[in-house]
Amino acid sequence: MKLYLVRHGMSLLNEKGVHQHNSTELSGEGLAQAKRLAARFKTIPIDIILSSHYRRAEQTAEIIADTIGKPIEISPIIHEVRRPSIIEGRGSDEPDVVAIKALIEENLDRPDWHHSDEESLFDVRLRASTFLRSLDDRREENLLVVTHGTFMRMLIAVMLNGPEVDPRLFLKYLSFFISTNTGLTICQKDLGDPWRMVTWNDQAHLGE
Repeated sequence: MKLYLVRHGMSLLNEKGVHQHNSTELSGEGLAQAKRLAARFKTIPIDIILSSHYRRAEQTAEIIADTIGKPIEISPIIHEVRRPSIIEGRGSDEPDVVAIKALIEENLDRPDWHHSDEESLFDVRLRASTFLRSLDDRREENLLVVTHGTFMRMLIAVMLNGPEVDPRLFLKYLSFFISTNTGLTICQKDLGDPWRMVTWNDQAHLGE
């Protein structure tokens, strides 16, 4: 099986550098990125497109599907990490936002601790592990997965370290593995073998 992992195109709030809502849509640049990525998939065999239900991912998947004529299946578990709703639509450098995120990091090792209504990294890790296990029941060989930067890196962390990957180790994945909008990552798993990464964050379709 091959997984073609794609981060959604640039969104309106990506451009502003603020924390996003699940309804945030693609910007003009994001729409253009998605179209360029879609053109690339004209020559890549894809059986099905799996998409996060967040609007920016759905739009990206829809553009690809319209171009290559493949069906979309919405997955409820491949969305981006859910931040505290109190910081949605707000900039990362706002003092109280900084304080909230610092408190969350301080309690990163406590699986049952939450600031408010956000997901912990333990929650995100469980979603990633559940998704990877679900692939064992699929018959398709080539899956395009339209998802989000942080969740994609958690998938890679679980592939490499297993379902109990340490949250603080995962922070190193966040800082080391740069994920750009519509960057293409390919992972492959042959029967009986572990997952392997073929390429990370390929941006050739963007001319970068």
